[in-house]
Amino acid sequence: MRALATLAAAGALLLGCDEPQLPKSWRVTYARVLAVRAEVAGDATRATPEPGERARVSVLIVGDRPIDHLSYDLVACPATPALGELPSCAGEAISAEAGQLMGSSELARELHLDIDVPDAGELDGAERILIAGTICTDGTAEAVEGGEGRCVDGAAEPVTFTAHVVLALDAAGRNGNPVLADDAIRFDDEVWIRAAALEPPTDEDGGGAPELPDAGAPATVAADGVEHEIAISLEHAARETSEAGPEELLLSHYVTAGVLERRFSVLERDQDGKSPMLVKWHMPRVDDPPSHMLAVFVLRDQRGGVDYALREIEIADP
Repeated sequence: MRALATLAAAGALLLGCDEPQLPKSWRVTYARVLAVRAEVAGDATRATPEPGERARVSVLIVGDRPIDHLSYDLVACPATPALGELPSCAGEAISAEAGQLMGSSELARELHLDIDVPDAGELDGAERILIAGTICTDGTAEAVEGGEGRCVDGAAEPVTFTAHVVLALDAAGRNGNPVLADDAIRFDDEVWIRAAALEPPTDEDGGGAPELPDAGAPATVAADGVEHEIAISLEHAARETSEAGPEELLLSHYVTAGVLERRFSVLERDQDGKSPMLVKWHMPRVDDPPSHMLAVFVLRDQRGGVDYALREIEIADP
């Protein structure tokens, strides 16, 4: 069995924690892990599995160019109790998955890892499950014990990440995933409607490859520098309420081309979500604009619940 001593990830994704506001961090300029979502088997609304339950972890990878080769090495293990330390395993791995996906013209890929959460007596005090991954767009991904992973026989730098699946050890620890409703996102006051799933990838090993997440029916704009308005409604986001009131929701938005006004929007506890969040985007005048842009929206309740949605814009010459 595999034991990973310390998995410090560049750009780690700790579910339920804020991400740093970096300059132009809303722009995807290389393959990145933008979201990690957990859901209990048989009930996608639940984000926090109980001991003894099975959960599925979905990893969303987005790049600024088609991801036609993707090698991955994913592992799950009980996490050390302290949040202030580097992400590390408290014991042996409980699940692992490695493979390659080939032949796609899309900018987004999705990976899945199924985990069987140990019974409470086998968790040895762990309150979370650590998910660690190495992803390569060239070569073969290989997790390195005590390190960040590497791409074997490839020129690409590894994309490494860690995330935590929070466990529901009692009733107070139960948490649901927020929801980005199908009609929650509008572009220039028109609903960005979800379409059929993007082109499914093929598995080099012949097994069942995961499907890609849904993308929206693309809007069409010109590369003319004109501003467009994106509106996101969180009125029906399955927001949970505690004694402190409605939970705060953090919305991250990213684009693979053009200029976005900002990276984050926040629905505060005292806001009811009836007023949509507005974000400006434009495609500057350039000699050779990309043919399309992918917009990614990731909604977090900062307690382990996550949802995400993809929308596409076709770009025409001015």
